[in-house]
Amino acid sequence: MRATIERFPKGWARTDWEIRNLVASGDLVFCERVDRTDVGGRHVDLPLVGVFEIENGRIRAWRDYFDLATYTRAVSG
Repeated sequence: MRATIERFPKGWARTDWEIRNLVASGDLVFCERVDRTDVGGRHVDLPLVGVFEIENGRIRAWRDYFDLATYTRAVSG
C-alpha cells in the first residue's frame, strides 16, 4: 500500500482542487472535492472526500477516500 501511495505525486505537473462541499462539526471537517491533476501527459479528475480531525487548531489526522481505479484508468490510458 505504501508503494502505491508514494507513486501518486511522481510526474505530477499541476493539481487544482475544486471544493464541492465543506462541512465542519466539532473537531471534524469533511471536504467533498475533485482533484484535477496533470500527470505524465494525462489529465485526471479524481472525485474524493477528505476527512480531517482538528486538534488545537491543527490537522491531527487527514484521510482521503476515493476510487483508486478512477485514477489508475486515467493515467494508464
